[in-house]
Amino acid sequence: MDLEESLEYFKRNYHEISSYTLDGSNKIHIGERGGNCRFCGKVERQIDFESLSITTFKNVAHAVPEFLGNKQLILLNECDSCNKYFSSALENHLDNFTKPFRTISKIKGKRQAPDYKSKDGLTKFVYRQKFPPAIISPNKSQNVIFDEKNKEIIFKFDVGSHIPVAVYKCLVKIALSVINKEKLHNFIHALIWIRSTDHSRRLLRPLTLLRTFVPGDRPIRNLIVKVFQKKDLITARPNFIFVIGFGNIYYQIVIPSELDVLLNGKGNEIVFFPLSLELNVSSSIMHTKTINLDDFSIVKDREERIVYSFEERVALPEYKGKTFAELGIKYETKIEKKGIPEKP
Repeated sequence: MDLEESLEYFKRNYHEISSYTLDGSNKIHIGERGGNCRFCGKVERQIDFESLSITTFKNVAHAVPEFLGNKQLILLNECDSCNKYFSSALENHLDNFTKPFRTISKIKGKRQAPDYKSKDGLTKFVYRQKFPPAIISPNKSQNVIFDEKNKEIIFKFDVGSHIPVAVYKCLVKIALSVINKEKLHNFIHALIWIRSTDHSRRLLRPLTLLRTFVPGDRPIRNLIVKVFQKKDLITARPNFIFVIGFGNIYYQIVIPSELDVLLNGKGNEIVFFPLSLELNVSSSIMHTKTINLDDFSIVKDREERIVYSFEERVALPEYKGKTFAELGIKYETKIEKKGIPEKP
């Protein structure tokens, strides 16, 4: 299915129920103060006799995590207890899962875009203001491969440890943060599922993530968040679809609704949303990959490969043999981001 057919598919079968394009300007608030937490249902000062705690809403709850570049979209009806749980139990997994792509796209979190250091500590990928990207690495590094024939550099990012199911849960949590509260009755089981510490508990299978890589210098300039709802209740296709885009990446998942749970995953195959049409990017240069996130064990050995093109490779003898501290940000490499993930 090409882009035009995908667009026609969404127009025919879905309508957009939530959409935000975040440029970092004025704050946008979702929900209202003084109401129930949309995730656990508790109200201000309600006593939890199990934990002997009182429900509060003091923390600033970001509807989309800050590390994805959101400083603008704030959720008012998320209690501090849920906020703390999601931050510690889910967001760290999505953080590690997305870090390579946030690094190459210079996505600023609370402070700055994340740098990268390889597991062996010998290779770094860094950004600094007013300086070009710097790849600092020994000649025989396993993380950097020079293809002189095709004038390409293959940079291998080690992905931080994460639990795939927790990554999916975190994306579902974001989706349930940005939709209208009146729609939450469609996600009774999903709301319980994302708050469960037992990641082996099954709700919907397979947990499929569509990842589309858009090459170039951060083609998705602003953080994009969209939720779509199916127009009918008859066809066996996903009831709700969530799309989030940042930097060079956009993800797409099925939000597990009561109808999807009832169908037990039947018909939950999704057609990728043609966000590239909004970006005015040719589909021929994009790369879409299906990733299964069913695993509830910790993944520690995953890697992402990004390909860069270069015009020339210039030796700088005065930098050879220096330490990171000695090099600082003076090291420059004449590269141009091609941004194509190596084929799996």
